[in-house]
Amino acid sequence: DKLSDVLFLEWQHQADVQGTDVKNLRYYFQLPVKNTPSQAAIARALEGRPVSKWPGVTLSMDSEEGKALLGTPNGNSLGWFLINHKAQLGLKTVESVTVFGVG
Repeated sequence: DKLSDVLFLEWQHQADVQGTDVKNLRYYFQLPVKNTPSQAAIARALEGRPVSKWPGVTLSMDSEEGKALLGTPNGNSLGWFLINHKAQLGLKTVESVTVFGVG
């Protein structure tokens, strides 16, 4: 996934600029979500719950909803990011996904 490579290069640059280890990745944001499949999956996962601005709604990766969002076009770039750059990042796992409103 080419997007994951571009995102990794940016993360690597930012880590260098900040003087931190590239393995210190703790959060991964993607916004706004514009594609229809990801928007539909978010709507299904939230089951009509309103989305506030921060802190939004957090879904565990132990839940079907959390796993479903990781499988969306927006979510799977994170999977590729972690897989393709495991040598640099170390073993990382996704614990949860948080959906929040912007604007």
